[in-house]
Amino acid sequence: MKLLKKIKKLGMKTGIAICPDTIFYPTYEMCRYIDKILLLSVNPGFMGQKFKPAVIDKVNTLKNIYNH
Repeated sequence: MKLLKKIKKLGMKTGIAICPDTIFYPTYEMCRYIDKILLLSVNPGFMGQKFKPAVIDKVNTLKNIYNH
């Protein structure tokens, strides 16, 4: 959070990318400092992977946080 706050104070936008198997517990406090979140639905670097449906739960969680 300290880094996100420093970046925002400098007037820059912030963003993070999250791999599908990464455990991520976003909070409203954290999300107010993040401008863009990329949720990957496959692991980077490997071709021919199938979509990981568990990512949909993460999308819904973030949607609920950002809509408040």
